[in-house]
Amino acid sequence: MFIIHLLEWAAALPAINLPDPQPTAPPGAAGGVTAILAFAKWACLIVAVVALIAFGGRLAWEMSNRGRGVEVHAGGLGFILVGIVIISASTSIVGFIYSA
Repeated sequence: MFIIHLLEWAAALPAINLPDPQPTAPPGAAGGVTAILAFAKWACLIVAVVALIAFGGRLAWEMSNRGRGVEVHAGGLGFILVGIVIISASTSIVGFIYSA
């Protein structure tokens, strides 16, 4: 009940018009920031490739133990792949959220 009353109270508050300026880079910083973001994305993708290799090695090791424990590590591949998708689409995701 408290949450419903809180939401009704918040809905009754007057709307505040906040300014929404376009993002602009400081003078002379656009090239450096782009290089830093490109390097960070490259480094994250290298870490993701290493994670995939480590996952494959761990899975092979578990399979050599007659498959015991494979189900425990099977979800790790999904997390790695989701991470790769987020890294690869990071600029598109931020652009979509910001433009909304």
